[in-house]
Amino acid sequence: MSDNRFRELSARCEDEQAKLKTRLEELKSQVDQKEETENNLSRFVDEAKRYTNIKELDREILNRLIDKIVVSDSVTENGVKTQKIRIFYKFLGDLA
Repeated sequence: MSDNRFRELSARCEDEQAKLKTRLEELKSQVDQKEETENNLSRFVDEAKRYTNIKELDREILNRLIDKIVVSDSVTENGVKTQKIRIFYKFLGDLA
């Protein structure tokens, strides 16, 4: 094998290795995000299970389960008034 051909193949291998390393880091990041989401979901479910038989929604329950509620301005279209409400759950964020 000539030196020129060796350098060419070596450069290709190094390029491919760099691309694979970058892809591996991307995949690891995705796995970490999925694991975090799963952990947060599990924490929320555990918290919600405490309140399966509630008779009344009170401040304590809201504070334990809800991070924030965002109410948009009302909009009237064709004589119908609508208003969007977004609920941000603890550990989960906005599920919309």
